[in-house]
Amino acid sequence: MQTPWYIPIVSVLGAVLVAIINYIFLKFRDKSDRLSKLVDNFCNEVNETSIAGSKHWLLSTKGLPADKLLELKEQECELVGRQERIDALFQTLKYQDKKLKFDEVQPDFDLFVTKLTGGQFRVKEREDDPQIANMLQHTAASMNGRIRRALSDRLKRFF
Repeated sequence: MQTPWYIPIVSVLGAVLVAIINYIFLKFRDKSDRLSKLVDNFCNEVNETSIAGSKHWLLSTKGLPADKLLELKEQECELVGRQERIDALFQTLKYQDKKLKFDEVQPDFDLFVTKLTGGQFRVKEREDDPQIANMLQHTAASMNGRIRRALSDRLKRFF
């Protein structure tokens, strides 16, 4: 008994179809893994910066000796660098996936950056400000939650 001529063709076409579907799935999974890793890096950087910023804002500069003022200036430079890294990561997230919705994240991001290095940031004589320290922690937590929800919503949509 001879095999019909279309059986090998159907088998090859089936294998090609499975390979194409597998390629599409793996490509999406790779993209989602990269995006998830970038969001994790962003959230970790925001958390570390909010901790450093809270410590900075809980420190009063009145009556500090010169060596402590020098440490404070170093902290301020570090906070500015962290803020720039966070901004660069945020812009990278926007560029990485245009379908990731930042409508709810953007106000928290703007508030976080404003509170981190705004107001009395580099004033020589300033009081401690626990309200800004608390606001940094709250805004960081809110922003992390919103960006993770945005990522979850994005990954629910296949394309």
